Amino acid sequence: MSERPFKMLDIEVKRDIYNNRFYVLYQPKIHLSTGQVVGLEALIRKRDEDGKEIFPDQFIPIYEKNKTIHIIDFYMIKMGAAQLKRWKEKGEKMIPIAINICADTLLRNDFIQYIEETLQKEGLMQYMELEITERSIPLERIKVISNLVDQLRKKGMRVAIDDFGTGKSNLILFAQLNINTLKLDESIVRSIHIDKRVEIIVKGIIDICKEADICIVIEGIENKEQLEKLKDLGGEIVQGYYFSKPVDISMIREVYRKD
Repeated sequence: MSERPFKMLDIEVKRDIYNNRFYVLYQPKIHLSTGQVVGLEALIRKRDEDGKEIFPDQFIPIYEKNKTIHIIDFYMIKMGAAQLKRWKEKGEKMIPIAINICADTLLRNDFIQYIEETLQKEGLMQYMELEITERSIPLERIKVISNLVDQLRKKGMRVAIDDFGTGKSNLILFAQLNINTLKLDESIVRSIHIDKRVEIIVKGIIDICKEADICIVIEGIENKEQLEKLKDLGGEIVQGYYFSKPVDISMIREVYRKD
């Protein structure tokens, strides 16, 4: 594809942002032993011209393919920072916000600068976590990514690998990336309460993370049986529809308010 179509796609995405076609919902992360919200994952949604919701799996792959995903990633970082700033200015207790980004965005020359301008100047670095999608991580550039992760962590930001289990699931990610958090994809834990092999695999991942001082968040919890099994295996932080679907931030503060 020529340079011109890519520029036109950039303009199209920016126009959708300008026209408020995108909006943000939040899903809580719950600590099993306390039942408290220990973080939120910010999730992007989109409406068509008639106001009908378009789900991320319908537009995110297109943006990734067309190399415009960085615009969405920057937008989400900006929205997360704005929410954190509102809480800070009101003197409310801060709930850390996690933002999903593609590895291609992390690898951009202007990424660190954008983070500094958007978060560091406002004193918000410690309240945001970047979740790098596992399947987007090119192993041939793992050393470069490792250096960028180290830079972010030195600035006080938390970094996670998201959707672990849907891509390479390579142990090199544990060995070479100094991450704070590993997010285990829901596709792995879906049958954990009925499949002994899955139970063994998840138990092993939990134990590795604990030994490596990596926080593990288990996604996609939909029923009590899954929850109880994860408790037995030593799981600590979970998220999923069993607790809450992604909701507007006002509902988070109403239901999970931390006074």
